Amino acid sequence: MDFVHKIGSARQTSAAGISLTLVPLLIIVITIFQQNSHITHSADLQSQNLEINKLDTIVTCSADMCQTQQEIPEINMQTALKVARDILERQGRIQLVQPMVAWNAKNQFTQSEVKKLIPAFHVGGQWLGQISDMSQPAPVVDKVKKMTNATDTIFQRMDEAGNMLRVCTNVKGQNGARAIGTYIPAVNPDGVPNPVVQAVLQGRTFVGRAFVVDSWYIAAYDPLRDSDGRIIGMLYVGVMQDNQDSLSKKLRKIRVGQNGRLLVLNATGKDRGRYIIGWREQDDGKSGWDEQDSEGVNYLQDICHIAMRLNPGEIGEKSYTQSTSNRGEKRKIITRFTYFKPWDWILVAAAYDGELNQGVKNILTFVSGSRKVLISISLLSLLAAVLVWWFIANSLTGKIIQVVRNLSESAEQTANAAAQISFASQSLAAGANKQASAAQEANSGLERMASMTKQNAVSSEETRKFSGEVGVVAGHGLEAVEKMAAAVLEIKQASDKTEKIIKSIEEIAFQTNLLALNAAVEAARAGESGKGFAVVAEEVRNLARRSSEAAKNTVGLIQEASHRADLGVEIANSVTAAFQKIGAGINKMNELIVKIAGANEKQAQASEQIGLSMKQVDTATQANAATSEEAASTAEELNAQVKILRDNIESLTDVVDKGAGHR
Repeated sequence: MDFVHKIGSARQTSAAGISLTLVPLLIIVITIFQQNSHITHSADLQSQNLEINKLDTIVTCSADMCQTQQEIPEINMQTALKVARDILERQGRIQLVQPMVAWNAKNQFTQSEVKKLIPAFHVGGQWLGQISDMSQPAPVVDKVKKMTNATDTIFQRMDEAGNMLRVCTNVKGQNGARAIGTYIPAVNPDGVPNPVVQAVLQGRTFVGRAFVVDSWYIAAYDPLRDSDGRIIGMLYVGVMQDNQDSLSKKLRKIRVGQNGRLLVLNATGKDRGRYIIGWREQDDGKSGWDEQDSEGVNYLQDICHIAMRLNPGEIGEKSYTQSTSNRGEKRKIITRFTYFKPWDWILVAAAYDGELNQGVKNILTFVSGSRKVLISISLLSLLAAVLVWWFIANSLTGKIIQVVRNLSESAEQTANAAAQISFASQSLAAGANKQASAAQEANSGLERMASMTKQNAVSSEETRKFSGEVGVVAGHGLEAVEKMAAAVLEIKQASDKTEKIIKSIEEIAFQTNLLALNAAVEAARAGESGKGFAVVAEEVRNLARRSSEAAKNTVGLIQEASHRADLGVEIANSVTAAFQKIGAGINKMNELIVKIAGANEKQAQASEQIGLSMKQVDTATQANAATSEEAASTAEELNAQVKILRDNIESLTDVVDKGAGHR
């Protein structure tokens, strides 16, 4: 048994030692893995940033090359324009002269023709004519060609819209003749105002890229005015943009990564989306407007739309995927681009994702390989730790077993102390039960008190409601009394009116008596004539009518007074009924008050019961205190045993330290 116990102890010790070795080793490995992941993530981000920066650099440098190619011819054209202006001024004054001249004007964009009658254009008193034969000399323009080696044209304004007609030129048309009769419309076919005509009509000189007859030129246009200052035409000089061929060759040689390219597209007009420089040389001149990526997105259309919203010098971005083989493999293509407005070019640097920074990819591969090496080293270290700890465990097992026996004896003594603590705990539990019983009784009393309190609240609420009803009834009684008072007042007023009418009747009766007396006297005096009697009789009749009306009014007022008296009786009855309700409400309120008093008495009794319960709780608490003292004494004894156990543990530590020293 001792041998088996020794083997088991050795295994446990070895497991503990291996754990102590494995935990730091795992921490180191995890830390290194995290650092490698951070490095990998940072390197990946830096790789992406470097790719973007390289693409931006290519786009910016390409735009600068185009700008340089643009500025040199523009400077030459400004010089040529001054020469042409000087030759034209030396030729003499320009003016429009009658009679009208017929022209078949052809739009240089749409090739549509329109017949126009416009005044003859004279320079120095000489009509420029309609010279189309290149072998026949033409005034002004041929001299400019000879001195500047630039094409030259005199335009005449056709109408108020500003359409400009070539009336004298050395620019060749597609038929090899002078391109007279063609005109630049004020508004291009796409509805946008022509920038050349727009600038000239505003009195400004235009210098830049312009479409001339059927090709693109670097050109300069200057307004021509008559003696009144009105713009009647414009003067043009220009050279064909043949320097684009040499520039295109330079741009085509630019490589972006291993397989990336610098692409150049037309941005607007009928040629928008057309490759000036494509992925392959055979793609040059083809339209890519309808090209789609592997997701079905017209990526070139998106690039054109984004580019047209960019500010000068600003760079846009678009990513898309393409299938690279018949097996359907897809690769992501990153593009950065800018819009070069003078030539209507979009310069696009396109590269396959991950090709620009192969060095960073190699670093990431090295980091991945270092992880494998780290795992191998960690496994070898773990194996060595297992062997070392197994040897240490076997050499220390005997001494450790003796220490463990001492620890077992101490544990037994600790168990006895724990039994005593258990007994004390039981006493504490009994006291706790008493406390719980007392608490239950207290809780019961509290519940009864709460019930009484709720009953009091209900009674109080009913009292409040009845008081409200009494208030309402009292209000009704007050209104009834007010109405009765008003009715009595109206009865008094009617009585006053009746008194006045009665007085009036009395006065009329008195006057009737006097008139009747006078009538009698007059009748006696008149004898048979009776004239005076007739007058008196008429007055008597009038008085009689007044008496009748007064009598009627008196009857109506008397009736009204009677009605008011009846109304006063009804109101008095209402007042009586209202005050009866008030009395009943007061009786009900008294009953509720009696109930509230009874409830308060019961609540007092419950409070006494709670007091008794709290006394029991106090007694139980004292018992718990005594038991707690016994538990404290037992705890001291247990503390002594723990000290012995600590000494044994220190002995074990010394043994382990000595074992480590032997190694």
